[in-house]
Amino acid sequence: MNRNPNLIPAVVFIVIGLGLGGFGAWRLRQASVQYQATATVRVVRDQTDLAPLPGQPAALSDAVFLQNEAEIASSATVLTNLASRLETQSVSDFAPAQPIAEAADALAARVKVALSPGSSVLLLSGAGPTPEAAQQLADAFATAYCDYRQQRRQRVVTELVEVFAKPMREAETNQQQAVLRMEQARAALASPDREQSIPPTPVGDQNLSQLRQQLSRLTMAAMVHSNQLSRMQNLPTNAWQSVLTEFVQLTNQVNEVEVAIKTEWQRQNTLQAYWAAHEEVEKNRQVMDQLQAKITEQRSAMDGTNSPPAFVDGTAGPAVKLSPRDPIAFGCFFGAIGALLLGARLLGRSKAVVAGET
Repeated sequence: MNRNPNLIPAVVFIVIGLGLGGFGAWRLRQASVQYQATATVRVVRDQTDLAPLPGQPAALSDAVFLQNEAEIASSATVLTNLASRLETQSVSDFAPAQPIAEAADALAARVKVALSPGSSVLLLSGAGPTPEAAQQLADAFATAYCDYRQQRRQRVVTELVEVFAKPMREAETNQQQAVLRMEQARAALASPDREQSIPPTPVGDQNLSQLRQQLSRLTMAAMVHSNQLSRMQNLPTNAWQSVLTEFVQLTNQVNEVEVAIKTEWQRQNTLQAYWAAHEEVEKNRQVMDQLQAKITEQRSAMDGTNSPPAFVDGTAGPAVKLSPRDPIAFGCFFGAIGALLLGARLLGRSKAVVAGET
């Protein structure tokens, strides 16, 4: 009969502990050595970025902005740009022969972004199997993020310009139509008005009023002479002929004034059409000038700046060696420690039992 029941379990736990420790050590020896290098990027905030948060100090708003940029730098968009850049440079260590999206997912585990406290600098790090590979990845990461910032600025400016470009195109179409109407109205003017550099302004009410008053007087005079002729039929021929001649003259004058009224009315209408189109042309020109000023302002705001939205403030420095990280190996070590401690405890009890029996 076994008088020491703790001995066998103690040996089993000790053997398990030694086995787990050995397996963990083997896993760590198999883990590849990794190096990490860090490049610095300075972010220049401009009007295409987030506006300051209302009701909060500018420093807090800047902190939120930089935190957002740190998240963007490690986003799928930037990592896709990074994977494309590495593929273009034929860097097989980081961009193996696989779709860009999968390469970007793989790169997510090899890069990280941190903030530099109290500054507008982002720390972009890359890890690789050699110091040179880590430096190359960090520099490519920084460049990919700067390229993204520049592309985003251009896209935002294009969108801002398009806000004014659409009404600008509409105004240009209206302007072409208004100019055509003005030219047609000018061509319809009589030669004296058409040949003037600036046609006269319409004064239809005044001229037409005078002509209508003259027509009224002549019409009344013609009616008087017509009545006289009807009463003078028995008078001598010479007297009747004289009144008839005056009546004919008055009738001709009435006809001439009526033609003049019609001509003046057409002239005034044509002048009004010309000046209405001319006024529309001027209004459209003012609208176009305002829109063009807005477009120029948006473009100048971007083109006129000497600072890019982000630039590499410092290329990757010397890479540092990273401690091997293998969760399975560390789990084995913790398990080995637990098994050895339990085995040692059982072994101690076993010795105590043997000592007591002795």
